[in-house]
Amino acid sequence: MKYTKGPWRIEGRLIKASKTKTVCEVPQYGFRQSKADEANAQLIAAAPELFEALEAAYKLFDEALPKFNWGASALDGNAIQLLNQVPRKVEAAIAKAKGTP
Repeated sequence: MKYTKGPWRIEGRLIKASKTKTVCEVPQYGFRQSKADEANAQLIAAAPELFEALEAAYKLFDEALPKFNWGASALDGNAIQLLNQVPRKVEAAIAKAKGTP
């Protein structure tokens, strides 16, 4: 997947990857910004790091979960449920970021 590598940072209304590379503009940010505008800008600026973390988590789940000894686990039902749900959520988020169904 090709995207502008991070880190990205907020400069006024712009999300920038370098001095000359603007990734996007957050129209309301910097003027009459709301808390939501600020949070949106921060989330967009964190996108490259979030994507890399999701890919690392997916690799961990893919390699570790098949080797996990469920029978000898001291995990409670809630933790086991999360271990079943989280990898699918991570995979879905990666697919969405890549533009694949």
